[in-house]
Amino acid sequence: MVYFDHYPEPDWLSPHLVDAFWFVMTPIGIYGLIVAVKSQMSKGHWWLYLYALMGLLSLLHYNVETDNIMTITMHSLIWFQAICAFWLNGYVTMYFKNKSKHQEH
Repeated sequence: MVYFDHYPEPDWLSPHLVDAFWFVMTPIGIYGLIVAVKSQMSKGHWWLYLYALMGLLSLLHYNVETDNIMTITMHSLIWFQAICAFWLNGYVTMYFKNKSKHQEH
């Protein structure tokens, strides 16, 4: 991670834990996308919701008290990840609302 020591993190969180989390998180997102694309969106959407929720964890950087000053780049990366997670959550939700409307008719 770039400048890991400068990000506000709890003392127990190490770069190895962050890397491990990404190695768990990424396959969940890929699996959700593959399942959703193969016309099994009803199964895939839960995996995509989980992936989006994990993406929102980046906002917890703002919940840690620290003496480190965060740069504009750090803020941008945190918010980019959070905005993408909100967008994915909204997209999956709207997809199912539209799909249920079409099934009613």
